[in-house]
Amino acid sequence: MQLSPHVMTRPGELRMAVWSEFDLDSAVWKIPAERMKMRRPHEVPLSRQVLKYLHELFELTGPDGYVFPAFHTWKRPLSENTVNQCFRRRVLPLAK
Repeated sequence: MQLSPHVMTRPGELRMAVWSEFDLDSAVWKIPAERMKMRRPHEVPLSRQVLKYLHELFELTGPDGYVFPAFHTWKRPLSENTVNQCFRRRVLPLAK
């Protein structure tokens, strides 16, 4: 949820991301054409904040496979329903 507003990609592109697509040294995420709606490869520049999140996440799910694996198996990505439920249930405090 924290990465989504920074990278501005479709939820499916983010949840299907694999570690091999990320070049953390060059701060770029290279999404292959087959996952893009227009069927063209896409490069997403990564901010310092995103790099920080990814380095933390790498400790949990890297270096191979999905960046966001399913809870019950590392061979599949997080399900679409899991992501949608996170966004629906997220309750933010109102600004005063």
